[in-house]
Amino acid sequence: MNAKLVLRALAIVTVLAPPCAATAAAYHTYVERNAASGVPTHIWTFANCIGRVQYPFSGTAFAEHGTVAFKEAVKSRCGNPNAVTREVWYTSNAGFTGVDKVTFPRRRGHAEIFAIAVH
Repeated sequence: MNAKLVLRALAIVTVLAPPCAATAAAYHTYVERNAASGVPTHIWTFANCIGRVQYPFSGTAFAEHGTVAFKEAVKSRCGNPNAVTREVWYTSNAGFTGVDKVTFPRRRGHAEIFAIAVH
């Protein structure tokens, strides 16, 4: 293929691509949970069936109206009755009621988002 034709094709693709093309591929996973105000609530368990625990997103998570804690636990997962897992626990701020959002940011704009209905 002619080098000039390749460069022209790349220039056209670059011009036609939206400025946010890199973030257009980002995805968000939404999960809904319920919790009592101020009470620690188990909202998720991460496990890696390939062999080792894969800590979610370098252990970072953000809650708008509460806190998030991680606890290692042994549970039955992936056919292994003694799989090491990582539980995620959410606690709302004392007295908060409504919907809170817990976000686990990932690379390339991806995120796991939990909507927590706090009563």
